[in-house]
Amino acid sequence: MDFLFSYLRAIVACPKLPFAEADLDLAYISRRLIVCSGPTTHIISGIYRMPLQKLIAFLDAKHSGNWHIWNFRAEEPHYTSADVTGRVCYFPFPDHGPPPFDLVAQVVSSIDLYLNLDPANVAVLHCKAGKGRSGFMCCAYTIYKYGISHFQAISTFSFKRMRVGYGDGVSILSQRRYLQYWETYLHQADAYVPIRGNITEISLVKPQYPGITFQIYQHSSGDTPLKLLYDFNWTEGEKFQDILQNSKRNLLVAPSSVFGDGPVEFLGTLLYSSMASFWFNPYFETTISEPNATKVFAKWEETDGFKGTHQRGLRLFDALEVTWNTGAEFS
Repeated sequence: MDFLFSYLRAIVACPKLPFAEADLDLAYISRRLIVCSGPTTHIISGIYRMPLQKLIAFLDAKHSGNWHIWNFRAEEPHYTSADVTGRVCYFPFPDHGPPPFDLVAQVVSSIDLYLNLDPANVAVLHCKAGKGRSGFMCCAYTIYKYGISHFQAISTFSFKRMRVGYGDGVSILSQRRYLQYWETYLHQADAYVPIRGNITEISLVKPQYPGITFQIYQHSSGDTPLKLLYDFNWTEGEKFQDILQNSKRNLLVAPSSVFGDGPVEFLGTLLYSSMASFWFNPYFETTISEPNATKVFAKWEETDGFKGTHQRGLRLFDALEVTWNTGAEFS
């Protein structure tokens, strides 16, 4: 029966490299930095996911008491703090997208602080699959610690974590964009001062279908991780049909939606056939990417598809452009 369970877990973990020392879905990205899939104490999910007790037994045997876990799952964590004797930090954020920017600094600082306490300490990072969210934070830490580029960090993580031919460990384009923001932040002289403002215009270049709907979201605190800022659909009035027909090129709307600090997401859909999302941070697009710019431009190929993949479905538009006015800075 154990062999059958191991076989099922190997199938679930297939895109990732098997760990040679034990039947566990984990990888040493460096001597003191481990990334693994989310462990579980549940009987059913333990059939195909890594049992928590097996992970703890390995960590205790390999590193004695010198380990600590970072959990990035916004969904059900599958274990409690008591199950790991309090040796866990929770920094949850939704799957298939980037975290709030200030969360990156908090995570990196907490990992660095722990590793500096004792040269024997190891940090164990996980989300659900041990790939996107935990890979993002692993890369963010290595960019900070070793001064490497986000390209080098992603390449190193992918080499240590993924099987050849299964792509990069951090493959979601918006997450890669945010690692580039992080690299830029670490090299800039100015401190990160979050901005807020007003989205004044959304332009879809050469929209392909009149049934396109789209929303603007932003990360928020509390039980609802995403806050809806603007919801467009064709039932708002025939004027949008007129805009589409008369412009011959763009669908142009003026939502006048206020955004605060943090990532902003554009999500475009067409019934159940297409989905494209694009996360961006107004601070970096305003003050760093292009001085005095207050807009972001993305081609269709630069958007994220279903669950962060490149599978977007039918092409909805050639490109999108979001324009905003900046308001008062946060203190």
